[in-house]
Amino acid sequence: MFFLELLFGLILVLWGADLLINSAISIGKKFNLSEIFIGIIVIGFGTSLCELFVSIEAVIKGVGELTLGNIIGSNIANILLVLGISSFVKAYKFPKINAFDNIIHLVVTIFFIWICIYSYLSKMWGMIFIGIFLIYLSILLKNLHFAQPNNDDNKEKTTWLNNRILGSPILLGVPVIFFSFVVTMIGADITVLSAIKISELFGISESVIGLTVIAIGTSFPEIAAGYAAMKKNRPNLVIGNIIGSNLYNILLIIGISTFFNNFKYNVTNIFNDLIFLLFCISIFFFMAIFRVIINKKISLSLILVYSSYIYFLYNSNF
Repeated sequence: MFFLELLFGLILVLWGADLLINSAISIGKKFNLSEIFIGIIVIGFGTSLCELFVSIEAVIKGVGELTLGNIIGSNIANILLVLGISSFVKAYKFPKINAFDNIIHLVVTIFFIWICIYSYLSKMWGMIFIGIFLIYLSILLKNLHFAQPNNDDNKEKTTWLNNRILGSPILLGVPVIFFSFVVTMIGADITVLSAIKISELFGISESVIGLTVIAIGTSFPEIAAGYAAMKKNRPNLVIGNIIGSNLYNILLIIGISTFFNNFKYNVTNIFNDLIFLLFCISIFFFMAIFRVIINKKISLSLILVYSSYIYFLYNSNF
């Protein structure tokens, strides 16, 4: 029964992600917005809703470490798994992204790691995070990324839904995006819950479940969106989704979480994970600078690195 629930959840997530990508592409075309911009603003925010719900629930229940573990683990999975799995569909050259987006992605992550290790995530830092998020969002909206002409767009097959959204992006496009978010979130929730039940059935400890199943589960919308984007040959959406989701996770979700009194954690329990996150964000930063071609060899390497990290977590908890 749990396996059928898992399958049903996966189907919902994939369908919701495909619908999300279709509607986001159509709205981007209608307003001539770049796919990186759409990936950061629309898809990045939508796919981070899982982390938001799980993190707030964890803090309310007094397990702040689960919130931090969820965000750190999700950001690691966003970089290694989303890049790794999306390039399995089709190899692609790392798209050219705005230097500001790449730098802010790196700096915010390093800032977050520094605070976790040398300070404490207090309400003051939470307000600063939310302030940085609002400033970054205002800069993005002020300097809208407009799309460059792309001949491939003319060759791409358009569906009935694409045509309807292009004709009426506000009346139809926004509700479709909202609906796709809901479908993806429901599917992700079913997937995570069934995976936890299966893990408990086989006697896997809760700590390992939290560090692996929940972190991967809340990143599943990003993974599904990346897969769906590359099926349509849209690497810009993949990268925009990673940057947007990671920034939302740190600035908005951690920022909100600090306002709860129960947000407590022991830095020694997450120190190794923070260092590994620094390693991952550095990989992403330099891949963006040198515009690396992400082929199946690099894809396998990224997945192997992530698998080694999970293996390390598993061994350190037994």
